[in-house]
Amino acid sequence: MLTLYDDPMIREIYRRGARDACEWACVYLPSAKQRVMEDWLTALDLWVEGNPPTAPHSRADTSA
Repeated sequence: MLTLYDDPMIREIYRRGARDACEWACVYLPSAKQRVMEDWLTALDLWVEGNPPTAPHSRADTSA
């Protein structure tokens, strides 16, 4: 059974949206969190099937 993210075009749209949001938001984050976001974007670039890698805000604390 195919899922939404099995479509390469949908994955690319997700990647672009995530990258755009990160580029805007990262300037407001401490450098350690910026590196975490960069690592996540790299994982997104390598993503080829299934659901996207879990976003950092979903797995990390929310303290600033």
